Amino acid sequence: MPPSTTGQSITERAQNGAIADPQEGLFDKTIDDDALEALLDKREDAKAKRGRAQKAFKDEDDKVRARLSEFELADGEVGRCGKYRIAKRALPGRSVAFETSPSSRLYISLFE
Repeated sequence: MPPSTTGQSITERAQNGAIADPQEGLFDKTIDDDALEALLDKREDAKAKRGRAQKAFKDEDDKVRARLSEFELADGEVGRCGKYRIAKRALPGRSVAFETSPSSRLYISLFE
């Protein structure tokens, strides 16, 4: 598969141990559309904000779960802390199998 169709940016491939191709994008189709570029810029900003928000949530969630583990709730037990209700439920194991249909995927990344 040619490097330009992998869905990874040059930086991502370089970070993954691949050597950056100096001719990356040489045969890419150029789309001259200022409105599209503005939309892509807004998307990239939103993506960065989402990443920071997800990391902040994960950090806080990890702290909450670590603290909750000190209270040793049993499966089926419910606890209450202020306005929060905390329930611990056992989930049985299950077998999962599925098929996928052919499709295409659009990859959008920054060109470094």
